[in-house]
Amino acid sequence: MGRDDDRQSELSDRERRADVRDVEADQRDIDFEQRSTEANERERDLRRWWREAELRDRRADRREAAADDRERRADEREQRADEREQLANGREKAADDRDKAADARDDAAYEREINAQLRQWDDQR
Repeated sequence: MGRDDDRQSELSDRERRADVRDVEADQRDIDFEQRSTEANERERDLRRWWREAELRDRRADRREAAADDRERRADEREQRADEREQLANGREKAADDRDKAADARDDAAYEREINAQLRQWDDQR
């Protein structure tokens, strides 16, 4: 009987050690699952952060492109205004030149008229 007790005790010890190993293996599985879940959450958070960063970058690019477009259109408007001003200045100069020519013609006609009048007076004397 002593041998049976020893064998039973050894068997119980092995069962306890097996139970402890099973519990330790279960705990390692639980720890692995927890680390895996945490890693998946970190990866998901990182992907979300990356997508948000890409969205922010695209929005910033669109805002920059819109600002560049507004600046380009403002430059074009300024250029057209400059061209209109140059045309107006050219028309004004042409009008001034026509006025000067008309004044010169008027002055010449007046001078001819005066000269004719003076000749007429000279002829009458």
